[in-house]
Amino acid sequence: MDSKIIKFDDSVKTYRKLIEKRLYEEDYLGALGFLFSALKKEPENFSLYADIAEIYTEMELFELSIKYWFIYLTYLF
Repeated sequence: MDSKIIKFDDSVKTYRKLIEKRLYEEDYLGALGFLFSALKKEPENFSLYADIAEIYTEMELFELSIKYWFIYLTYLF
């Protein structure tokens, strides 16, 4: 029996494309949703924390932005 399942590529690379599209459309909440999904997939991908911080800065949510910048910087050093 042939399987008719379509596999969805859920790699972080795919999420990046979706995130970029959302950011281009200025859909910051949509971009954050994909970023947090990507973060669950690859929690050691520290650049995702910086991306989250940048989006929170764009949204003028500075406390959250600072929180994620500190997380990012903590993992760098």
